[in-house]
Amino acid sequence: MFKNNYYCLIAGLPDLIADDNKIPFMISDFREEILLYLTKNDLKLVDLFFLQEDNKTLLSLLNKRELNGSTAGNYSPTYIEDRLKEPRDLPSYMIEFIKNNKDEKKKYDVSDENELTWMFFDFVNKTKSKFIRDYFTFDMNLRNLTTALNCRKYDRELQKEIIGDNKFAKALRTSKLKDFGLTDDYPFVERVISFFDNPAMIEKERQLDLLRWEFLDEKTTFEYFSIDKVLSFL
Repeated sequence: MFKNNYYCLIAGLPDLIADDNKIPFMISDFREEILLYLTKNDLKLVDLFFLQEDNKTLLSLLNKRELNGSTAGNYSPTYIEDRLKEPRDLPSYMIEFIKNNKDEKKKYDVSDENELTWMFFDFVNKTKSKFIRDYFTFDMNLRNLTTALNCRKYDRELQKEIIGDNKFAKALRTSKLKDFGLTDDYPFVERVISFFDNPAMIEKERQLDLLRWEFLDEKTTFEYFSIDKVLSFL
């Protein structure tokens, strides 16, 4: 897949350090900045990262819950609300979810939140960008692993908490082994298990963030000025 190079944009980005608590600028500012540089198709890849905020807005509207006031998504709450009666001009998975909700149908036998998240991951994994597919697959696997470990720890039903139907998800649903039989193919599993019972929640979240950070660094080792480097920074 051909990739555009963004020399000026990437050369001007500040350095990010994992342990630095000072954010160089807000994500909304960064998004405004890259609008000036990225092609239309590359901007669509950026939009994929913000759909998760739109998912939260959609669920809140459908369940008539109070909105959290976030404007971090691609669509305003009013925009989404106006499309609940006649779904249109939204990503295909959202349109399908809204229609199924109206008809009281389910695509997957899980909670509404898990169903929408599952459909979102299905959607992003159809993109032509290998970086996008790899990142969101890793993110889904990591989320599923922490969910499975929590279910084991608190003796909760696991089947409806895991999303996706890849090899990783299937192993989490069926294996009784401590590492779900995944360590050989996915070395990060053993690392997550090693720090999962840390009572310091903030430290545990930090370790999960570091795993994502390291994954992104590895994926962009030789991507110096491409859209993948911009997405990694995002």
